[in-house]
Amino acid sequence: NVGLEYKPPPQSFVNPIGNINDIMTALRNYDTVGRAIARGLGLGGEVANEVCARASIDCSSPVNSVDINSILSVVNQLINTINNGFLEPTIYYSSGLPITVTPIKFLSIKYDEIRQFRKFNEAVDEYFHEVEIREESQRRLVSVTGEIAKLEKSIDELMINIENFRRGSEELRTKAEVLLNWKYVIEELLGILRNYWSSYKDEFQELIKGMEYQGIKVKGFIPRNKVVTLDIGGITVSLPLNADVGDVINELFNRAKELERKAKSAEEAMNKLRERIEELKLESERLSVSVRESSVRVIYGAREWFERFRWFITTGGKLVIAGRDATQNEIIVRNYLKPWDLFVHADIPGAAAVIMKLRGPNEEVSEEDLLEATRYAASYSRAWVMGLSVLDVFYVRGEQVTKKAPSGEYLGKGSFMIYGNRGWVRNVELRLGVGIRVDHINDTALVRLITAPPEAIGALTNYYVVIRPGSKDKNEVGRAIYEEFKGRVPGLARVVNVDNVVETLPGPSIIEGVFNGNPMPWDEIRRKALW
Repeated sequence: NVGLEYKPPPQSFVNPIGNINDIMTALRNYDTVGRAIARGLGLGGEVANEVCARASIDCSSPVNSVDINSILSVVNQLINTINNGFLEPTIYYSSGLPITVTPIKFLSIKYDEIRQFRKFNEAVDEYFHEVEIREESQRRLVSVTGEIAKLEKSIDELMINIENFRRGSEELRTKAEVLLNWKYVIEELLGILRNYWSSYKDEFQELIKGMEYQGIKVKGFIPRNKVVTLDIGGITVSLPLNADVGDVINELFNRAKELERKAKSAEEAMNKLRERIEELKLESERLSVSVRESSVRVIYGAREWFERFRWFITTGGKLVIAGRDATQNEIIVRNYLKPWDLFVHADIPGAAAVIMKLRGPNEEVSEEDLLEATRYAASYSRAWVMGLSVLDVFYVRGEQVTKKAPSGEYLGKGSFMIYGNRGWVRNVELRLGVGIRVDHINDTALVRLITAPPEAIGALTNYYVVIRPGSKDKNEVGRAIYEEFKGRVPGLARVVNVDNVVETLPGPSIIEGVFNGNPMPWDEIRRKALW
């Protein structure tokens, strides 16, 4: 209602280490101890069973019949044990089959035997390996695909963390080197400022206003903690008046080393995840070959590196990738954009970063390929949601794109600086093909949803629709497309739902038509995607 203050919906659980009164109130809203722990504290059923076992309480006991403080004491013990690294990674077996894995040994789990490991990651790897080799082949294949997606998401996050660690280390090291080069002048200046402060506190701010000493500018002062801000050759540094400059320099160098250590550690973790992904891909290939059942099994999911992003192959045979969100925009530019590649972007805020992969600086780009890439960029932009039918799109070489902001400015996630001349394609029409592709691997049908410009979609998919910006809600359009595909691909409904289709749509749309495609072999797509 107009005029009323917005209040967010209440959280469904409370923090188990939060305010004790809030915890007590929340737990008393449940009938049994098990539900109170699992739902009220958001810890889940397995942990709830373990808490009850350690507290010698029946999970089905009424909440008002037990001492809640004893329950919270056990919860805190578990949290502290894990946070402090006192782990006992354990896999539990029943009738020879693995039933679960935990970072510490649980008392509540019934088992025939256990295996313990030095590291939780090793236990998790072993657990999932044993689950995979015992489960029915198709279920394992789907499970592997899901795990790959999770690991790839972790890799995406690690890439960003590594970049942040290294950027932070470089900034700290730069400040430390500036302080080292100007150490004696800074010490003289701090001595002068200390004398001013001791003699003229009331006039101090006025005395230092616009002050410059041997090339160092005084930019400001915070009286509360007596910190002065200096500009030294364009580098801004804040120092306490009574600072030991040598100690500050050492601290900055140490912090820079620590961030670099974290970057190296994250990079090692990322490499291990990549190795694990390759292992899983090999396993999924083996499993798909081993399926020998009479009925065709239908599975859905990405399997190639480029499928984590939006992608297509141009009619000229070039791979184009685009970010699904700001995080992916950041990733593809940082990690996949080569100096000779083509970076394409719609001339509007809130658009996907689009990259056309090229094999070298001398590879030519046809007008047709360029138009397809720019149409893709225009379609996956805010212009679609705004209902625009055409939009200008620019393109530059990868070497003209940087994440480095001008001095004094900051670039947010998914934002970049473009230097040099831009090429333009004016009045690009917003139209998009949304298609479904079925690849048969032995007795398995692998289903993929693919989007591409209308000119290119037919060579990638078996069936597709062409859409343009319109007034129909994208959920309604997504359902209509889903029904079209479901009628053409047997078993599709088991692995693809309406939401999967809706996620591919840029916004409200109109369907222009439904068409049959003539997809190139997947091995050919894989070859064209090599770079």
